[in-house]
Amino acid sequence: NIMAVLNSDGSVNSSSNPASTGDTVTILVSGAGALNPNLPDGTIAASPAPAPAARIQVDFFFTLFAFCLVDCPPNIGIGTLTATPAYAGGIPGAVIDILRVDVPVPANLYMAGPPPFGVAVGVGNSTSPTLQFYLAAQN
Repeated sequence: NIMAVLNSDGSVNSSSNPASTGDTVTILVSGAGALNPNLPDGTIAASPAPAPAARIQVDFFFTLFAFCLVDCPPNIGIGTLTATPAYAGGIPGAVIDILRVDVPVPANLYMAGPPPFGVAVGVGNSTSPTLQFYLAAQN
């Protein structure tokens, strides 16, 4: 599960404090499953911190509109941009049950569709619930 999304300056991502495309955001995640090395729950991570045993990916979601040319309503759906984290692992000095996932915000996210945006973290075959993600308007 996603616990928080932090902007590149360490502040919490919110409607009044959005991220910018190209920035690297940090997503704090719990429940990421087995780690490498495998350590008991509650262990404090050392350096280097343990990494998730399963593959990690981050999905950014946006509203997708498809307009037709003749008397029909627009089709509305959800589009996805998948990003590979620059880092996914434990946080030295914190319990191993919390992982830090650093991921660049796709440069074309704002062009892909209008807000609202969402973000989810995939660990192996599981995906977290989607959390609202705020992105600054592009000039």
